[in-house]
Amino acid sequence: MVCQGPLVGASANYHCLERLISTLQGSVYRNVSGYDAKYFPAQSISASEAQPQNSIPLQSPSELLKWLDDLPCRRLGATHNSFVLHSIKRKPRDISGTDICLVRTSASKPQVLCPDAAVLVLGLFQTGTEFSPGDEAVLGFCDLAMSVFAARPDRRFLHAFRIYNSTMETWTFDRAGAYSGESFNIVEEPNRFRNIVAGYMSMDDDRLGLNSFLQQDDQGAFLELKEQNQPSVRRLYLDEDAFVRQDYLVGPGTTCFKARIPALRDQEMVVKFAWNRNEGSAERRLLQFANEKNVWGILKLEGYQDLGDIACLRQGLQFGQPYEFSLPHLETNESDNFQNLPESTPKSPLLRQVSSGIVEHEKESQFDNLKFECIVTSPLGRPLSTFSSPSELMTVLRDITKALRSLYVKANILHRDVSPQNIIIAPNNNQDPGAPIGMLIDLDLALDLSNLPSERRLVGSEGFMAIGILGGDDHTYRHDLESVFYVFLWMAICRNGVTPDNIPNTSRLHLWCGTDFLASFHSKRKDMQLTEFSKLAEEEFTERFKPYLPLAMTIHQLLFPVRNGKIFIGTDHEPGSIEQLSIISLILNTLNRYRVSESKIASDEFPLPKSRDATSFLGPLYE
Repeated sequence: MVCQGPLVGASANYHCLERLISTLQGSVYRNVSGYDAKYFPAQSISASEAQPQNSIPLQSPSELLKWLDDLPCRRLGATHNSFVLHSIKRKPRDISGTDICLVRTSASKPQVLCPDAAVLVLGLFQTGTEFSPGDEAVLGFCDLAMSVFAARPDRRFLHAFRIYNSTMETWTFDRAGAYSGESFNIVEEPNRFRNIVAGYMSMDDDRLGLNSFLQQDDQGAFLELKEQNQPSVRRLYLDEDAFVRQDYLVGPGTTCFKARIPALRDQEMVVKFAWNRNEGSAERRLLQFANEKNVWGILKLEGYQDLGDIACLRQGLQFGQPYEFSLPHLETNESDNFQNLPESTPKSPLLRQVSSGIVEHEKESQFDNLKFECIVTSPLGRPLSTFSSPSELMTVLRDITKALRSLYVKANILHRDVSPQNIIIAPNNNQDPGAPIGMLIDLDLALDLSNLPSERRLVGSEGFMAIGILGGDDHTYRHDLESVFYVFLWMAICRNGVTPDNIPNTSRLHLWCGTDFLASFHSKRKDMQLTEFSKLAEEEFTERFKPYLPLAMTIHQLLFPVRNGKIFIGTDHEPGSIEQLSIISLILNTLNRYRVSESKIASDEFPLPKSRDATSFLGPLYE
């Protein structure tokens, strides 16, 4: 999270700091024992190299840079890295000081897309009596480091330092939080300062925290990994910039790149890096199992590689209690705290809104031992928001309902996070007429019904969670289908894009979003009442989706049947109830089969099927 934009009074600054505290609280450690010994082992300094205590210029950043460039390791060519003045592109607001960053002087080409990605070590130089080691200053520095981390989100960690007056603090940021060594006075300990900056300049990529799994040649960045169920090793070239990246620090840090094999110019695969808790990626395990069960309409796992964990990165360090941030005279409004928080911020032990596969951060030990993993999947599809026509969208949603059923029936798995972000439009290669056009992605939050977890968590994506889930019910197959219905409504109402920013100002969808789950529950349940839903659809559907109003009403009646005068929002566990829900797939499949035009759907010439016709249309798809 980077707090940018114009500052409107002191309250806005405090609100930004308050959000930073919510993000980092419990994940920051100061004065960690063993820090210098791990990262800056003492080096012997000859008498000729020793300099008087007053020889380190701390009056200005330019003078300090000149001094750094004259260190023995630079003069003797022992390092290809050097400190330069580098203005952080996404520098948070209200952070004063000069950015002094370590960069590679021998880089083959500049980082045009994101200059901050070239930063190897972040430094902040501040002069003036107003600077201190207080919470506000530390939070601002953490915010600055988070913005640099976001520029290269696949890195394992980031070294950073802060110099204010004559004091130096050394920091390291990773996906479990941040920690610092003991601060010291540079004037009083010049050799320690010299040892640290020389240590930074002599670090290789691994010690600098870069993703050493990625290599470079004249074609670009690539990785090599063993193919799934094959003895051979495959080389994949990655796109220069990640198409999925996160701005937060603590959490999975999911980062995705488009990839291709050397023989092709077109990118056909996705390389995904993420930090996962405990035993590693649930998505990889479930995707591998689902592929073995021949589940239809999901990604194919091409390969994976374990890349280490936080415990290994922090080996040799001794952590005490996490640092507790506090700000004086800060009035806390709980509802405001939850509004617009980063996706990785926990809201409560039991109710946790999770979007885009973000897993909640809980304290199981002194820090979470996240495991770094790379998985490769195919195909590389288009975002759902790029559908070319309503009929293409209907075809995609038809395939998603098939995929959900196949995942449930064949693998006993519930997806639990159906949203536009987790649906892709598959490339049309004309090789298999039965191949899906719409495909499910991201099984990070999927539930293996054969191996239920002990804890209950509220999971899903904002705006698309089923009413029953918002009310605390256990997740069922019907809830996944209800989420598909909300995807349909969202696309029919929002003209461009699939984020809350794209909702029309007067739309009721605004009340479905946010982290007040009880309010979302009541709003959604009210809007799904038969008369209320009819008004919503008629008033808010865009013109090109008006022909699909009868279809929306029919699916609504299937999902929310009226019982005792009220809509039923629960799950019917009676035998045959799953087949009843399959009518949704049947309707969408029928629309595609007859290639009915949008205008014809709204007329009596195309009667929608009745429930008794369901089994005759399903065919052998799931036999």
